[in-house]
Amino acid sequence: MRHSDFDQLERTFGIVMPEVLDYTTALMAMDAQGPLVTAPNAGIPAWLANFIDPDFIEVLVTPNKAAAILGEAKKGDWTTLTATFPVIESTGEVSSYGDYNENGSVGANAEFPQRQSYHYQTMTQWGERQLDMSSLAKIDYVSRVNIASAIVLDKFQNNTYFFGVAGLQNYGLLNDPRPAASLTPGAKAFNDNASGPWITNGAVTASANEIYTDIQTLFNELVLQSGGSSKWMRA
Repeated sequence: MRHSDFDQLERTFGIVMPEVLDYTTALMAMDAQGPLVTAPNAGIPAWLANFIDPDFIEVLVTPNKAAAILGEAKKGDWTTLTATFPVIESTGEVSSYGDYNENGSVGANAEFPQRQSYHYQTMTQWGERQLDMSSLAKIDYVSRVNIASAIVLDKFQNNTYFFGVAGLQNYGLLNDPRPAASLTPGAKAFNDNASGPWITNGAVTASANEIYTDIQTLFNELVLQSGGSSKWMRA
């Protein structure tokens, strides 16, 4: 600003600045390169460059096959503690025929084996804030825990179909005492494994020939129990 500008301010607005000799814009540029208030930075938050796939990849679980192998049927209801299954077996023998012979006889034998029921459950629960937090990730948490509940119950049921429930008269396909005893795997020379399993702690403990021998034994027994002959397998 010039002196004439100050004179104009005094005449127009009554502004008097007698001590001011001059005013320039050069003084205003002295603070243009002051120190930074913010931290030095040349990038952006990493999460801004992160892609989130909107489709969830579900972890697969092993298929449940017990019901397909054994079949399912409802016996009683959830107030039933013990179920009785009458078993009837035909008995008898024949003899050579003779006009006056009275040999040969038939009969029936009844037995009443019992099995105890086992009731099981699981809990599904969630919190309101938990639902809101999950929704930020596009997760329908309520439906997911309901799916998990069904899977857990189904898995346990599938396991009991094979192994039953310890401590009860509740047996599965592999440990029911009434059917013929299970075949025991043969002793193995591979890897000093004398107990018989093919795999122990995740490591193979049987040779290919030893595993084949066990399978051959199973097949032979199946043929014999089916009324066939397995002589060709023993050659």
